[in-house]
Amino acid sequence: MVRIFLIIKNVRGVCLYDSEQVVRELAEANIAALSVGQQGLPYTIPVIARALSLRREQFGDEPLDFIIAENMRNSDQYLEAELGRYLPMDFPLNKIVGLVETSIGKMVPIMSQNDQEEDPLQVFAEPYNTLIVSKMGFKNPIPEIQNMEPKENIKAWVDRKLFIHNLGHATAAYLGFNKHPQATYIL
Repeated sequence: MVRIFLIIKNVRGVCLYDSEQVVRELAEANIAALSVGQQGLPYTIPVIARALSLRREQFGDEPLDFIIAENMRNSDQYLEAELGRYLPMDFPLNKIVGLVETSIGKMVPIMSQNDQEEDPLQVFAEPYNTLIVSKMGFKNPIPEIQNMEPKENIKAWVDRKLFIHNLGHATAAYLGFNKHPQATYIL
């Protein structure tokens, strides 16, 4: 196995449990990414709404783009509807919040106990490094980010990923279970 170590700079992470810090960070951000899983969204959306309100107080109608790195179809529409429940009726959500859908295709395999004990911060991932994003979701100029590919019709790209990538996994799991129902993993 080839291990490549990357040092990432100019990025901060804030734990959602410190919601006041998350609100402050988002209010001042240039761009944000959201990746908490569908189960985490109900806890995250009220915090984002508070951040958007604070941002508007501090910076007026200066837009903020959210790259939605959730593996779900129509995530932009879902977030728009849910944020609308927490924001004032007159909040110009469609004007100042870019909800940028993505098609996530990179796999992060389950790590062995030994790997986790060796370094709890290490993450293994497959070499696919392209992030497909919705060109239409941005409110600000689209940033030039290496391996980020803005596309016109994100719905088609998400469907393509679901029908090819996820269907391939589902088919392998179904056929594997049919042949070896006692098996837990496909190697």
